[in-house]
Amino acid sequence: MAITDVTVPVKYVKIQATTPTDLTEGRLWYNTTDNKTYVSDGSSYGALGSIYVYRQATTPDDLTEGMLWYNTDDGKIYSSDGINYNIIKSSADKYRISDDLALSWDAEIIIDAPSQAQYYKATTITLSMPLGTDTIRIKFSVDSDFIAGNSARIYKNGTAFGAEQSFGTTYTTLSEDLEFSDGDTLEIWLKPGIDGYSLKMKELRIYGYGSLNANINGEQSTP
Repeated sequence: MAITDVTVPVKYVKIQATTPTDLTEGRLWYNTTDNKTYVSDGSSYGALGSIYVYRQATTPDDLTEGMLWYNTDDGKIYSSDGINYNIIKSSADKYRISDDLALSWDAEIIIDAPSQAQYYKATTITLSMPLGTDTIRIKFSVDSDFIAGNSARIYKNGTAFGAEQSFGTTYTTLSEDLEFSDGDTLEIWLKPGIDGYSLKMKELRIYGYGSLNANINGEQSTP
């Protein structure tokens, strides 16, 4: 298979001497033996005939958008966005965190929380992950009518997953980096510091590589 015209999500590339066992369609493989780039069609890897990869220790002068550069100094592959060369994820750094904003949701959720003994679900997000499994950065702001003892926690697929984080009576932004897979649900749960106080959540932000699609529902629920 020789491919000369192809559009692939240049966000994740295998860098190794042998053919990868991962045959996910569109996956790139840089062969360190012949210094060529290959792409998978779902069953095998074929050479990208029209793709030239710079192999050198210094940043290429050629900034043509989409151009690839194998940095012989750090062993990483970079892709040009037309202005700069940016690192592409390799199998060695599969879960490197990105600060690229992938999703934002500003709705304010207000929860009546009658019992301090349990968590209440503020939102459910069903994720569509372009890379299958990846670590994403989740940020959201929380507030309460009660000054202390309030807690927030991220759940995955209905199970407590993130760390328990505290907040008070002014909106506070919480942040956590967690690994999710395509189709997972990401849920944010809140717990009051005392019976009968309201809890609030807004300004949900998710950061990660590439586009990220999600179905988001704000709700009030108990475990």
